[in-house]
Amino acid sequence: FYVDDTYYDNFYLEVTAERNIIYYLTKVIIPIFIILIICWSVFWISGMQLESRLTVTSVSFLALIAYNYVVEDDLPKLGYNTILDYIILCSYAFAGMATILTIYSYSNCKKNGYEFCSIDYIARYLGPISYFLINIILIFNGIQSMSAAQFVGRFL
Repeated sequence: FYVDDTYYDNFYLEVTAERNIIYYLTKVIIPIFIILIICWSVFWISGMQLESRLTVTSVSFLALIAYNYVVEDDLPKLGYNTILDYIILCSYAFAGMATILTIYSYSNCKKNGYEFCSIDYIARYLGPISYFLINIILIFNGIQSMSAAQFVGRFL
């Protein structure tokens, strides 16, 4: 019953909710990218310095895990994976890959007596570039799965 004593058998409620994309970009994605750049910078350190390289990659991996726990409270709890979930998972994979390549590089450099091996030269550029490209693909796939109205609504 409403104020005018009229009875209605249904009710229609429309709620519009939007996320602040800039917040997630500046507080989550960019710091993760910076941690990954630091992680992949080990390929500029001599291949014979295993301890230094492993320290950087291990600390970067742990920083990603700790950062995930810090921002976890700001992210909605959903029953499905979002683009951000895939970006975080991709970051873990690339941090782990840097550690594995560091160990391979050390064994290769030690065996051949090189300061840097070919994997170091390739990983310097290919690792960060492929990480950014994969994340761009993840983002564009997420955008394409939206309707045009949802996409435009995110910027209005």
